[in-house]
Amino acid sequence: SDATVSDFNAIDSDGSVWVAHGGQISVYDWNLTHSGTVRTHLDYISTIRRIGPGVAAVGSETLAGLHVYNTASGYRSCCVDWADPTDPRIYKARVNAIADSDNSVFASFDCRHKENCVLMIDKNKWTTLEVARQSGSSSKSMVAGKLKYVPKAGVLVGVSVTSGAFGYSGYIRLWDPRSKEVVWETNEPGSGRSSRFGDSFADVDVDVDELTLVKLGSKSGDLAVADLRKLSEDPWIYLEEKNPRMRMMTG
Repeated sequence: SDATVSDFNAIDSDGSVWVAHGGQISVYDWNLTHSGTVRTHLDYISTIRRIGPGVAAVGSETLAGLHVYNTASGYRSCCVDWADPTDPRIYKARVNAIADSDNSVFASFDCRHKENCVLMIDKNKWTTLEVARQSGSSSKSMVAGKLKYVPKAGVLVGVSVTSGAFGYSGYIRLWDPRSKEVVWETNEPGSGRSSRFGDSFADVDVDVDELTLVKLGSKSGDLAVADLRKLSEDPWIYLEEKNPRMRMMTG
């Protein structure tokens, strides 16, 4: 393939895989047979999401906007930008993460002035609505680098993880797109085991079928699970390896 794979989206319903590499989109079926490749106008695609049959939404770190492509025709269907005429800082916002539901697309945008937001975009009319908006350079107000919609709970999960000389930090937030309210959030370093052991998460994922959050400790590599239906200040259950041989680490 042309260029290194930068992102991919595996589809549960049909087993297909949509791959972004360079400025191209390649589609593979459930048997990993190549179905086709579309060249976009982007030089680099940083995030990709299939939002409908033969339709992909992509974002780039180098070019503003959410770009929607029809992979059958190879043409760009539309481009959605985050705009605010009352705020001159909102200019050429780039997409960091994409998720979707039956009727909407969710995308996190950020600008060079550290303004960022999550937009809910109607799939039919392509109109936009701000679900959340943040400003500042602290770890608690950075743009969400991962989004996932949970249909059974009707919430949008947003995750931000940053790393530096002092380790990892970030947040997990659950938004109700209808009310635009934060229904639950946690920050690390913060409350719970992470503050006692200095083991902030390095990555977070969501199981939409089992309604669970899963996080990976940045120092220990421990896995912790939280039930989305029973969230509290410290809802994490840490998985333990019961085989003592598997716990041994030798240098």
